[in-house]
Amino acid sequence: MELNSVFYANLTILLFLRKVYSLQTLNKISHKLFDGGMWLAISFLIEPTTILFTVLLYISIFLNKQQNYQTLLIPFLGFVAPVFLYYTYCFWTDTTDNFFRLWDVSTIIDIQILKEASYIFTLGFVGVFTVLSILLKTPKTLAVLNQFRKNWILILSHFTIALLVAFLVPNKTGAELIFVGFPAAIILANALELFQKKWFADIFILVFVIASIVNFFI
Repeated sequence: MELNSVFYANLTILLFLRKVYSLQTLNKISHKLFDGGMWLAISFLIEPTTILFTVLLYISIFLNKQQNYQTLLIPFLGFVAPVFLYYTYCFWTDTTDNFFRLWDVSTIIDIQILKEASYIFTLGFVGVFTVLSILLKTPKTLAVLNQFRKNWILILSHFTIALLVAFLVPNKTGAELIFVGFPAAIILANALELFQKKWFADIFILVFVIASIVNFFI
């Protein structure tokens, strides 16, 4: 993992996600939506593929039944503000090519790193356990009409979008896996709650620690 643009985009996405998941509370909805759009815009300026997280914000709005013309428009205004300021800066410095390059979707996806053994091991190990956790937890969660059901749908949507963003990021270095790490960790933690024996959770965590050490030598 390198401290590149993808890493810093992840930091701003975490601030964006804080707003997305807090929409289940009714206080200061407009502020949360504007801030969410703003943080997403900053992340977009750092790493354009993160614009796909816009879908997650609107999924959260609909799941929490906050949709009206204001809540649908406010995130857009929050997104436009930093983007417009950046365009103004580029226009002033005669570097508008940098701005229009953000919208270039013709970038060839770099998949060379996907051939590396350590990368395949990480994706495969975490992926298998995450999929198993989803299969174990989802039926029981969807069978009950409560707030956690909405949160579970939101986290699954988050995981799916994060996978897509990580795959589309050009010039992969390993830092893009952090996008997937947050939702995957929540999914795995919820799956552990299905098991009543504490020793099982201890073994589960120990396996992940051992796997991380093994991955270092691959």
